[in-house]
Amino acid sequence: MKRFLALCALVVSALGVAVLPSSPVAATAPTVIDVVGAPGAFGANSAGFCAITQTGSNKELYCWGPNYSGKLGVGDTLGRSYPTKVLPNPASGFTNTNVTAVAIGAMAMCAIESGSVFCAGVNSSGTLGNGSTTDSNLMVKVANNNASTPAVTNNGFTAIAVGEEGTCVLDAGVVRCFGASNGGNVSGTNVNGPVWPPATIPDASPWANSSVSKIFAGAISSCALKSSALYCWGNDFSGSLGDGTGANAGRGAVKVANTNGFANTNVTKVAISAATACALEGGSLWCWGNWGSGLAGLVPNGASADVFSPEAAVWPTPPAVSSNPTTVSPTGGTITVTGSGFTGATAVTIGSTSASFSVSNDGSIDIVVPALSAGNYTITITTPGGSITQSLTIGAVATTTPATTAPATTAPATTVAPQPQFVTSAVQAQLEQTPGTFSIIQNGVSVTATLTKFNSDAGSAAATPPAARTAAQVAEIQSAAVAMLATFVASLPQGATSTVTVQNTTTGAVLRGLARDASGNAVDVPAEEVILLTTPSSALLLAGVNASNAVANISASGVLEIGPGGVINVAGSGLPGAGAAELVVMSTPRLLKSFVAGSDGTFADRAALPNDLPAGNHTVVLAGSGIYMAVGITVEATSLPTTGSNSGQPMVIAFFLLVFAALVIRSRRTITA
Repeated sequence: MKRFLALCALVVSALGVAVLPSSPVAATAPTVIDVVGAPGAFGANSAGFCAITQTGSNKELYCWGPNYSGKLGVGDTLGRSYPTKVLPNPASGFTNTNVTAVAIGAMAMCAIESGSVFCAGVNSSGTLGNGSTTDSNLMVKVANNNASTPAVTNNGFTAIAVGEEGTCVLDAGVVRCFGASNGGNVSGTNVNGPVWPPATIPDASPWANSSVSKIFAGAISSCALKSSALYCWGNDFSGSLGDGTGANAGRGAVKVANTNGFANTNVTKVAISAATACALEGGSLWCWGNWGSGLAGLVPNGASADVFSPEAAVWPTPPAVSSNPTTVSPTGGTITVTGSGFTGATAVTIGSTSASFSVSNDGSIDIVVPALSAGNYTITITTPGGSITQSLTIGAVATTTPATTAPATTAPATTVAPQPQFVTSAVQAQLEQTPGTFSIIQNGVSVTATLTKFNSDAGSAAATPPAARTAAQVAEIQSAAVAMLATFVASLPQGATSTVTVQNTTTGAVLRGLARDASGNAVDVPAEEVILLTTPSSALLLAGVNASNAVANISASGVLEIGPGGVINVAGSGLPGAGAAELVVMSTPRLLKSFVAGSDGTFADRAALPNDLPAGNHTVVLAGSGIYMAVGITVEATSLPTTGSNSGQPMVIAFFLLVFAALVIRSRRTITA
């Protein structure tokens, strides 16, 4: 028997068959030096991961996830739920021993080995770059192509990016792309269909296709970093290129706009998914593109449209309450709770009853209290950052005992309207302002205030009908809008932020996150319709929305013209911290709304003008303890439709609004211009 076993051992050894050890040997996990995932564009096929590992001097590629048309490069089309080593392919020269970069997309996976690019997966549009349209479940080499300008030799590639069916490579700092072109994502021109040989993304000032450091590919657009500035090209569907135009067509390389705090000078990372994109710069995140493709939770509260230029991501913070009404009538009504962290609120309950609500800005939430029995209740406000509770008392309904004898004849009971606390007859004369004038009084002393307007050039541009504005006039308006918003933000207390942003349009710019109509719906305000007053210790943004839900106009002389029932929006700083405040309309003082300022004296609120307010000259006053901000306005006989531009006006800003505290998933394959 011993001789037989010895003979078996000799045979096994001679055949080169491994002999199993007598006891289990623990597997040693390799060192992972990089991992990537598919950006996702549609369905389960868009998923997938790849990792580069290092064992000794070998750098090997492993992939897992869905294996659509063999994109994992493991010799079949079966999905893998665990890292699986990509197979060598002697026919193409891929050895899987010196992989330095990898990218995986919805349909294909590509890797760089020893300076050459190899790919696997769907090839119907030439995504694999080997000159054919045949899918491959093994890694094939991107072909040399002397017809390209300059020629593609596939021996010095340094970076690679794979979108849905398009591939881009970086060759000595030059971007070249091939595969499916959806409005130009692999061509830099308005081209749809397969692209081969590789297209060199054409120069288009300020873009020059040289010295590029990183590349990124999506379903309908691609981007590159050059001197830490971001440029993008392809289909500008819903603003996915981020330059502020939203042309919804195939375009060459454009520079992503430096707006809303995004400098576009030190970008370090970019992610593209379907028709949206996000960039990391200076430790902060900015995003832009199609609002319905996952962007809704990142942009400032109130946005419900596509974002055409970068906006800072909104991160959930635990909600906090600085003040709220504690008593309400059993018949219900709307109450305003102020504080912070209300952005993205998902639910409000009063006791066990759900209540509807609207978030004006990060620091203010309006809650519609339903009719409930008298008693003590707990309001619970739930946001992405957590939840908070506040007490609420619903008062008893007044009852009347039926008379047993004939009632005496008495005069009808009258209801006394709430009266202003700060705006009284004693100060009324000081506050009266003719339309277009203003005053700010602090502790009984008139304070000099600065009225921020667009410059004369931009004012002239704004006086031009939007459809007739030249590109230079549009640029003037956009630049002036950014400067005005920067002045407002700079006037706020240290640590305070604003959710108002400038959004470029094809005819100018609007302020978003600023105004709301009577129903609480966000309204974009043309930049030429905004006024800002600032002093060394206070600031006031003004905006108006007519009862027709259209933005109120500013006349050629700078007068806010608004109809009865229109909504006055206010926002700014300078009130006593956590102090009572009110909005009042005069001549005869009428209280529009009482509210409470934030702990730092900031405010953001709105109130509707009475429907019976006579047409003519009036004064709107924002008042708190020791401070009055008064502006003269004109109330029209009827609510005026708005234009969004001021015919012949000096582009003054006039709206009372608040702003404070404060991608479509491309349908499956091709989006045409």
